[in-house]
Amino acid sequence: MKKMQKWIALLLAVLMLSAIFAGCAKPTTTPEQGDTQQTETDTQGTETANQPAPQPQEGSDAAWDTSKNDEIIVTVINGYYTAGEKKLAEEYTKLHPETKVTVDVVSDNDAYMAKMQSLFSGDMTGTSDIVHANFLTNALGGNEVCFQKNYLRELSDVLDMQHPYQDGLVRDMYNDTILTEAWNAFGGLGIGALPFDKTGISFYYNKTAFEALGLEAPQTWEELLETCQTLRDNGYEKPITVGQEASWILASLADAGFRYEESEFLVQPGDAIYDAETMSANDGFVFDDNNLSCDAFTVTSTERMLAARKNDIIHSNISRTSWIEFAKLAAYFPANWIGGGADNITEFETQVSPILLNGAWNVGLLLDDINNMPESAQFDWATFNIPDFANAPEGFGTKMRGLSVLGNVMGIVPKNDADHDARVLDFYLYWYSQAGAQMCYEETLSNGNFVQGPCMINGVVLKDELMEKLTGFVVEGAVKAYSSELCGLYQTQEADRPIHNDLINKLTAGEIDIDTFLDGLATQGYPAMGYSLRYEYGIFHQKLVSAGRGKAPRFSPAILNNCRSKRSAA
Repeated sequence: MKKMQKWIALLLAVLMLSAIFAGCAKPTTTPEQGDTQQTETDTQGTETANQPAPQPQEGSDAAWDTSKNDEIIVTVINGYYTAGEKKLAEEYTKLHPETKVTVDVVSDNDAYMAKMQSLFSGDMTGTSDIVHANFLTNALGGNEVCFQKNYLRELSDVLDMQHPYQDGLVRDMYNDTILTEAWNAFGGLGIGALPFDKTGISFYYNKTAFEALGLEAPQTWEELLETCQTLRDNGYEKPITVGQEASWILASLADAGFRYEESEFLVQPGDAIYDAETMSANDGFVFDDNNLSCDAFTVTSTERMLAARKNDIIHSNISRTSWIEFAKLAAYFPANWIGGGADNITEFETQVSPILLNGAWNVGLLLDDINNMPESAQFDWATFNIPDFANAPEGFGTKMRGLSVLGNVMGIVPKNDADHDARVLDFYLYWYSQAGAQMCYEETLSNGNFVQGPCMINGVVLKDELMEKLTGFVVEGAVKAYSSELCGLYQTQEADRPIHNDLINKLTAGEIDIDTFLDGLATQGYPAMGYSLRYEYGIFHQKLVSAGRGKAPRFSPAILNNCRSKRSAA
């Protein structure tokens, strides 16, 4: 059975250090011998999905010298979308035989990060042309550094191009909200990668086991806790099997409280990095209970958050309550869950645990695994999202927002060679077209690789069975990472990680009380990163000058008005 890497780092909020988030679950399998695999010779005996390849639009002639041969190198991580990417490369080379596309497959996340650091340490002569932008920025100092050093092509100008492989403009592939998420994912500095899919975290549950006990998917947080106790009372030692992704539940809990304080942590007019064009959503912002997406366009200030940390926000009522509620659920997790090596996928598939807390990127794999089990071992399963409170703690909203972010964030590395760069952009848009994305999905799924969630390109459709399993990942609004930062979840130095994890394990196991736990978090002097500079608490005079990225994406008035919604009286 296929196993996935358990640790997937949360994407930090806007204007914070870029962190690994989406497109970063990795299988434990290894690629074929040798990293680089050329599409024209590598068929792997795969089943063809028979999805029509994209075709050039009339009048979209090649913007490069077709009499010259050239090569495009796409560096990806083994396991997810790999088969689809190879199929795209193969079909594109048929269409443009003067341009060979090579898919360079790297074994895992860590190896990918190391490769990015190595490739970009010199004159960039041998760098890849298309890379995972989130891994690149995380490895090389953040979004600002990568834009300033020209490691990433800023793609805002591409939105108003005629799409070479489908009718209309490039921006017509997306709705405005998705483009905004892409803008915000790179700190409001520009668009470093066009959206491809969306991913998140939710609960998988064994419907067969639930029905045997007269249980249904919980509708409230309180019902979730009661369900877990019922499962334990009926012999399930581990009602919920989890990996380190489970800590993201803490982010949802903290968000239910800190979102009402969000205005305190936003970049304000007069701050050195405030830009009226891209941060106007911050002006007079008040969270609206009736519009859980109302803060989709707000921009968080790293410095204001650090000042709050200095003023001991970790001991605040919101932080305290978030950890208490989280510990209630984590009491049903396996022992030492945050640092343990348990194979939570297998524990769910073998019915050791009837609930799995995991990401959308495993839906396709679980569907394939369980459908291919002996009939006697199969079971019915589904997903449900983080349920709302029936009775919210004081200072918290009733509704819980889940985790939902852009995945497979592939960016372009510019080479300052107009001919070459034109080929790279053309292949990128070939991939990022309705027909190209559909082919990528179909080929990926037919070869047992995994997808991370629904495609964000308009018109791409997944089979009904897969979409049904993904329903638990559909959320209204989405948590913003600043909440979990404020309560001390992620801001720790690598050297202190064992201590940090031990504290969390002891709290969730009931070995220490909440005060001892919070004291332990507060005594770890967490540095934070912003714009690739180490900030000290409260430095508001530090001026950062943007190199300029072009205009922000164009959004409709209705979308922009959502930025200025107010909190309801209720």
